[in-house]
Amino acid sequence: MPTWRSAGKLLGQVIEEQLPAALELRPGLVSVAAGGNDLLRPRADPDELAAQFEQLVAGLRGAGCQVLMFTGFDPGGFPLIRLIRGKAAAYNAQLRLIAERRECLLADLWAMRVLADRAMWCQDRLHLAAEGHRRVALRAAEVLGVPVDEDWRAPQPAAAAATPQWLSARRQDARWVATYASPWLYRRLRGISSGDGMTAKRPDLAAP
Repeated sequence: MPTWRSAGKLLGQVIEEQLPAALELRPGLVSVAAGGNDLLRPRADPDELAAQFEQLVAGLRGAGCQVLMFTGFDPGGFPLIRLIRGKAAAYNAQLRLIAERRECLLADLWAMRVLADRAMWCQDRLHLAAEGHRRVALRAAEVLGVPVDEDWRAPQPAAAAATPQWLSARRQDARWVATYASPWLYRRLRGISSGDGMTAKRPDLAAP
């Protein structure tokens, strides 16, 4: 199964670079999660992004593909990116309308309260860790009607879900600022994306 890396990619890049390649494969099902990187830009307009996203979905649906869409997660509990919560909510509302209008399947990550657990996220607090990806995969299986043995809603074990003490948490915050937030802000100021120059992990159709 071919997959395209969207980390750091903007929605326009996904449409320009990945949509044509996907259509060439004539797939029966395509999953799409895009637009979050755009929302991190100060001038991002959720309505304009939604119009672009619908362009992407329309291309896939017009080619006869079923589409599994993902909303963004709720960033309210995360430092820095919580500032875009309002824009993210507006964008997600538009995605839900697109899914209904275009008859797409929808995995609503905003409603997955389990993703508020820090154990679901990498140290950069922006990308899902293995457990977070596993929960989203279970949610996608539920939407697709694929039987699974686990429930994505199951709470984390107490040890994994433990909240760090105040001083330890502040030290973690300081390390996060130095390691991830500062470089991220530097790239934003220079107009650089972390996805610039990245290629697909598996760009061609191949046996799994």
